[in-house]
Order: sequence, then structure tokens, then C-alpha cells
Amino acid sequence: MGYIVFRRYPIIPNEIYFLLSVPIGIIFLLFSTSVIYDILKYLINHSSKDIKRREFFKKSLDITALLAATSINAKAMYNARHIQIEEVKIKIKNLKESYSLVQISDVHIGGLVDKEFIASLVKKINLLKADVVVITGDLVDTNLKYAKAALEELENLKSTYGTYFIVGNHEYFHGIENIIQAMKSLNIKVLEN
Repeated sequence: MGYIVFRRYPIIPNEIYFLLSVPIGIIFLLFSTSVIYDILKYLINHSSKDIKRREFFKKSLDITALLAATSINAKAMYNARHIQIEEVKIKIKNLKESYSLVQISDVHIGGLVDKEFIASLVKKINLLKADVVVITGDLVDTNLKYAKAALEELENLKSTYGTYFIVGNHEYFHGIENIIQAMKSLNIKVLEN
């Protein structure tokens, strides 16, 4: 319940919010691992009549599932706070010159993603010297009054032709019109409809 309440109203320190959010991620990832585990366990139980062989496969599956669940959870927690840059080259027929575009998506400002995180994100984006920056949805995941300080960091984005924003479904949860106006006030071009 604490996670749900403070996700919408992030008025507690990030360290406490992190402790509240970790179990949610772990539960989801363990559930996903359990589904795969149960399918494989069923196949093992019905694949061989040799009991020793089935026991060996079951113990191997148990150890593998435990290691996989632990590894996936550790990687997910690491990914939640570390930005990964992926470079993709796209060739477009008849395009006269090349452009560099930086796309960020699913940032989910609120809770763990705060002003400091966005400031570090902006610095990394600016180092890429993009022609265009696009923000493709789910930027805000809390009430605008809690996200405003983090959003204001986006005004520091630098690119040749500007920054563009399209909304995602999460913006609709938190007052779409106010978020659109806030983005426009930061000189970010909002592509509506």
C-alpha cells in the first residue's frame, strides 16, 4: 500500500520509496519466473519414468530458477537507476543529409526518478550533440506539482532543431493538460494528436 500511495504522492525520501518499490518488482519477476518454472517442472515430471533422472533434472531446475530469479532481480534494480545508451543507424532512402536523433522514453518521473536523475540524464543527452531530441511518452508518473522540479531540468536539453514530446498513457493518469502546458513552458514542442 505504501508503494501505491507514495507513487502518486512522492513526499518521502527516495531511499524509503526504493525500499517500498523493490518488493513490487521482485514479486512480478518471481511470478514470471515461477510460471516458466512450473511449465518446465511439468515437462520434467512427464518426460522420464526414471525417478533418479527426474530428481536430477528437478534439482537442476530448482538451482537454475533460483539463480535466474536472483540475477534478473539484481539486473532490474541496476537498470532502474543506470542509463544505457543504444546506438541505432537507420538509412532512409533519398534523405539528403544525416541527422542524429536522441530518443528517451518511459522515464516515469516520480518516486525514484527525481530532479537529480533527470539532471544527469540531460547531461548525458547533451554530450551526444543531437540534432533532435524526442521524448516519447510516459515521462511523468506523478502529480505535476511533484514532478515540476524534475521537468524543469529538461529545459537544459540542447539540440540543433529542438526537443519534441508526445504523451504516453501515464500522462493521462496525472492531468494531461497541465503536463502539456508545463512541457510547452519549457520550450519543448508538444506533438498533439
